[in-house]
Amino acid sequence: MHRLLLLYILTLPAWAVNILGYVRGGTVNSYAYSTAGFNSAVTDAITYQTSTACISYYIILPANNTLDLNGSAYTLAAKNCAQYIHIQSSGYYSLPFRGRVIPSLHSAFLSRIQSTVASGSNGGLINLVSNKTRYWAFEGIDFYGVSGAADGSIFYFNLLLLGETGANYPASVDPSLRPDHFIVDQCWLHGLQGSRNVGNAIGVGADHVYITNSYFEDIAVDGGEGHAVSLGYIAVDAILLNNHFDSSTEDTLVGGTFMPAGLIPSFLVFNGNEYTKKGWYHFGTGPGMPTNPFCLDGSIWRNQTNNTDYSCLSDTWSPIGSIGSAPTLNGPSVVKNLWEVKMCRYCFVYGNDMSNLWISSQNGEAFVVNLTTQPTGGNPPWVQPNNVTAQNWTTAENVYVRYNKIHTTVATFTLGFPSSAGTLCNTPDPPPATVPCYQWGHHNVDYSNNLATDLMNERLYNFDDSAGGGFSFSTNIGNYNIKEDHNTNVISTSTSNSGQMHQLAGTAEDIGLAGMYNMEIANNIAPIGMYGLLASGASSGLCGSFFPGLASGAAYNLSGNAWTTDLAAWNGSSYPFLTTAVPGCSSTPNYAAGTAAPANAAAIVNPSTFAVIAPYIGTATDGTDPGPNLTILNNATAHTADGVYNPFLEMNINTVLPAAGGATIYATALDTTTCTATASTSLTFGSSTGSVSISQTGRMVTATFSGASNNTGYFLKLTCNGKYVIGEVVTGH
Repeated sequence: MHRLLLLYILTLPAWAVNILGYVRGGTVNSYAYSTAGFNSAVTDAITYQTSTACISYYIILPANNTLDLNGSAYTLAAKNCAQYIHIQSSGYYSLPFRGRVIPSLHSAFLSRIQSTVASGSNGGLINLVSNKTRYWAFEGIDFYGVSGAADGSIFYFNLLLLGETGANYPASVDPSLRPDHFIVDQCWLHGLQGSRNVGNAIGVGADHVYITNSYFEDIAVDGGEGHAVSLGYIAVDAILLNNHFDSSTEDTLVGGTFMPAGLIPSFLVFNGNEYTKKGWYHFGTGPGMPTNPFCLDGSIWRNQTNNTDYSCLSDTWSPIGSIGSAPTLNGPSVVKNLWEVKMCRYCFVYGNDMSNLWISSQNGEAFVVNLTTQPTGGNPPWVQPNNVTAQNWTTAENVYVRYNKIHTTVATFTLGFPSSAGTLCNTPDPPPATVPCYQWGHHNVDYSNNLATDLMNERLYNFDDSAGGGFSFSTNIGNYNIKEDHNTNVISTSTSNSGQMHQLAGTAEDIGLAGMYNMEIANNIAPIGMYGLLASGASSGLCGSFFPGLASGAAYNLSGNAWTTDLAAWNGSSYPFLTTAVPGCSSTPNYAAGTAAPANAAAIVNPSTFAVIAPYIGTATDGTDPGPNLTILNNATAHTADGVYNPFLEMNINTVLPAAGGATIYATALDTTTCTATASTSLTFGSSTGSVSISQTGRMVTATFSGASNNTGYFLKLTCNGKYVIGEVVTGH
């Protein structure tokens, strides 16, 4: 069907610049290529689905042409038909099959929608009404925020608004009005380069949203926040797959505003995306030039002495013209993190590439689980009279961040409560009634098999800031079942301050006194850094400085780690190392069977492949190597840069049903090649346990594991066409 439609569209005469609307097998209607024609096509599509047949309907816009809404935002009307209306470029089927749009290669196949304004702000390009609407697909569309000004006075709140963002009551809190089912596939969403004129490329207040194979860039606002995708009032199901995200603040953001009672965004998938930030978001001003000789490529510095903007390339500042002349429409942007959720349940973050993040408004963290509801002042007027503070059902649970690559950032992962938004209710020292608190904290959070390199490079500091500190993993109050396992973190050694890194950070009260338990920091290759495992208010050190003060009953596992000192980055300074067991620590850190702590990560891993070298091979607690499973990691991230379809992202062990002496496993294979499976009690899979039989239909695999001990944990390795995934199996009674 997909390719037949291609042949049908290509029969159109080359000179036809119009809009087509049709259903397959039905009459093709032709509309004028204008805002009025577009409106007629959409209206007729809704009418057809409502009155004639609830089936898919296609509105085809001519590729390599521009539909200008001339200052307005087009509003999609309400509809109830559970079939898609496809708003599609005529060049959609010439794009790479299931691949990402690359503007420099594919822009001629896209159809552009823009809305030119002369002054002021614009609500967006495509909006939804408050009344419920559903099933819309945007395919091969170039959404362009075309208008901009050097002072940032012309901007778009959103390019594409899918649902309610919270401003309107009751649409924002009534679940019966929440729209559902949206596809954004192979689209390009961008502002005017350098002008800081788009707040959100996509604002989401809907369920069942699929954003795939698209390219986001130049999303920034003068002095405000710019997000590629902001997922707000969503209850269930968002899949963000194989996109390029580039925005000034958080590339993707979940939650953070006042939420309807009990609403927690759930079942969110972020797979195979490229997260980054352009250097021009790194903007500074001052008399003269920065004293720091190192600069991030693309950074802009405005020398107020000679009224000239400079751009950085390869540690060299070069003038790019007087202020106000192209390409110097730059100015301050609010720069925060790459990926952030403020509340979620069942979030899966797999096979992404995270890069290019510096210290600015926040600490330069690639991943942030920042549990909070925005205080009253940050909410729309209808919320503020209610004096809303924390909503105590807010939580972040079952968050899985696995097999991602992180590079050229300051920090990697943090769990926290912003000080402005409250803390946990049931702490040993409960907050006063006037302070917001949360009934639940972070729990069941798994950060594992990730590779982070070039951390704390001095180029990632602010322009004149030669100090600072980062962390591999930061945690906070009220957390339980937290896992940091099999990760590798490599500090940059190219600059003198990169040693200012700690492996774990938190306040002494949060870590030592609060009800945080079941925390596993195991099998990692990580820097001790200047502070090691740091609790503020306590002395520096690796473990003993705060672990003896843990709450009774707290369970910690610090086994199998290979800590590094990175002495070269400290200008010869030295810090104490833990060589014997400390109360509260489950074991001595892994110095490879009692050898001295290695000087740097290069003493543990091959610097080009990051594979473990002797004597650390096989020294993790599960018999494998410390650090990530590089085979799975490299397969999962193989196409984050070029956006080519990566079937490995869909290869997965989906469901495990325990049974007596075994289990039934349902999986998705890499392709239709016959798969094999092995079960073992060890991740090394040195010897198999029991037997596994497989039946396979296409890519759907059913494996039966039998001959095992009841109620026992095993590992299952599914191998398809030379690549494999690993899942955990617990047998039934």
